[in-house]
Amino acid sequence: MQLAKLRIEPSHLAIAALCLWFFSLFFPGFKYGFGGETLNGIYILLLGIPFGWMSNGWAVYANVFFISVFFKVISEKKPVWSVLFMVGFAATLPLCNEILVNENGGMSPITAWGWGAIIWIEALILMTCAAFIQIGLLGARGLWLLGILVIAVLFGAYQVHLRQLREANEQEKTLFLSGKMAFMTLDPCGIELTWPERQMIQSNASLGVYMDAQLTEPKKGIPHLYLPMPDNYIEIQDDREWMVYRQYNGYGIRVLRAKQNNYPVLEAKANQGGAVIRLIGEKKEVLFEQLLRIKSLGDRSYYCPLDSQYEKSYPQGKLADGVDSALKIVLGFNGSPKPMEKKSAISDELAEEHCGFHMIRLKDGKLHGVMDRRNVIIDFSWIEDYTEFCSDHYVALVQVNEGIKNDHSLGGSVFLFDRKTLRPIVRFTSNPRKGSDKYSFLNPNKLQSVRISQSSMLVQTEIGQLIAENAEFF
Repeated sequence: MQLAKLRIEPSHLAIAALCLWFFSLFFPGFKYGFGGETLNGIYILLLGIPFGWMSNGWAVYANVFFISVFFKVISEKKPVWSVLFMVGFAATLPLCNEILVNENGGMSPITAWGWGAIIWIEALILMTCAAFIQIGLLGARGLWLLGILVIAVLFGAYQVHLRQLREANEQEKTLFLSGKMAFMTLDPCGIELTWPERQMIQSNASLGVYMDAQLTEPKKGIPHLYLPMPDNYIEIQDDREWMVYRQYNGYGIRVLRAKQNNYPVLEAKANQGGAVIRLIGEKKEVLFEQLLRIKSLGDRSYYCPLDSQYEKSYPQGKLADGVDSALKIVLGFNGSPKPMEKKSAISDELAEEHCGFHMIRLKDGKLHGVMDRRNVIIDFSWIEDYTEFCSDHYVALVQVNEGIKNDHSLGGSVFLFDRKTLRPIVRFTSNPRKGSDKYSFLNPNKLQSVRISQSSMLVQTEIGQLIAENAEFF
């Protein structure tokens, strides 16, 4: 069969290739990061020409020679060098596995390729055919083979798309295979998100939390495992347990207590290739279980299935559901600390007894020591130099500062804790008078007592009284 008999002119193929190329500009080219921004072909073209070389995006320069080949074919010239450069630059496409995302040189890996990239490849194949016909390198038999190649590329991409749809979990389908995306560059997770039908424990129940040391202090290459925590929980260690009150601006206090076994436990244990999260009931039955697998993306590792808030540590699109949101349903809380209401009663008491507050700051930046004869760990380490006063029901930690100008006005801060549990209740503050911007801390020996009430804290000192009324309830 002769080429003339097929009625295929190089200019006709070139025009068809140009139409496909133009069509590809309005389809997604790729997606970067965890469901991050999807770039259509036109944006890739406009941004890639000036910046593509910075991230191995040499393939974008094939577009320049694509246009050159088109005009030479239309003009019935032989585009020998143009087609060689076009094919050469296009062949570097597999080298482009990440893109530049900011002016500081930050790179983000490409996580999925869109149908726009597939259409673009088809357009280049057609334009190469047109050029080879024009040069005289392609006859009828070769044209049929390239026709088969065009169909094979499209069919192969679609088969990969279908296979990944079968193997990917719902999160991956949402992040990487939706919105005209052809296929993702990641291996499918293989683990589906376990979604609970109801809350498994009472909202006010005590909850123990146990995490393997490999998860709390992960080694290089092991991702950090996030667990949503209630306001108060029991931190279980191998030989002891701590009552944790996580109240003040994300900080908390841990109080050592005798080990008990009468509460449900949320446990996270490392296993080969990942971790497993379980909720164990009071009768040691498994109420909820979620397997996790460690995956990698670029130079970062992560657990899959993902948390809904994983974008806090890696750019991604928003997930409606994640491991953390499933756990929040199971545990019956929203995962964020709730401030204590101001109407919570504080009885009027006088605290003038010193009951013990001896702390040292360790390398972890936290205070370790004794408070009211109990071992504690305190996250907000700036209270290291505070002085304690105790009443029947409260422990007050006090620090007073004195203005060094003529007025010698007093300012300071009082933290109030429940004496039975050492749970933080409220912080009262007061600043020195206006103009007393320079001050010094009052010697603790000059502090005498604290009058506790619902609306204020009155600290009696040797040089006067401090009335702290600015309350911040926890």
